Amino acid sequence: MSCGSGGYQGYTHGPDEFNLVPSRLRHRFPLYIDGPVAHDDLAIHTNSVLDAAVTGAFAQLVCESNWEDPDPVISNRWKIMQLTEKSSKPLLLGQVFVLNSAFGTVAALRDLGFDCFDDIIDHGYDQEPDPLCRVDLAIDQIDGLCQTSIDHWLSWRSANLGRLQANRQKFLEIADDLPRLHKRRFQNAVRAVDSALI
Repeated sequence: MSCGSGGYQGYTHGPDEFNLVPSRLRHRFPLYIDGPVAHDDLAIHTNSVLDAAVTGAFAQLVCESNWEDPDPVISNRWKIMQLTEKSSKPLLLGQVFVLNSAFGTVAALRDLGFDCFDDIIDHGYDQEPDPLCRVDLAIDQIDGLCQTSIDHWLSWRSANLGRLQANRQKFLEIADDLPRLHKRRFQNAVRAVDSALI
């Protein structure tokens, strides 16, 4: 699990959330479940895919930008479903994933054709309307993965390598086709607005 990109100074929009982190913990950002990562190495500190502990992990807890924080002060912009580069990491690295994100994010990945590994992860949390309950349910899935031996998961990974590779390939195909997809989405949005105005 990584948290943040490493750019914790000079925010120009809204409050500087990093000030909420106790000073004794700031050196630990980005956060990694497996411990600190070469904080004196700026390349790894800001690009976790350069670290073998990240690329070699079996699973990732993806903390998306938007997770429907119930705080009414937070902009609604941060409460809608959004897929960012954070969700792409496990797809490209051949990992299973649990998403701490807005309602329906896993469903959106499924709709795009990605394997969400429902045989080993219960993504029911994705349909939980209460965001705080959703976080608890997502963490339960990580806890469930951790209750099984790493040898089991390494064996599972070997047996399911094709599924992991298919997710990577699907991501690359979608990324390659983004201009056409964006054009189609824009045309559909224009038609919807045009119909609503008539």
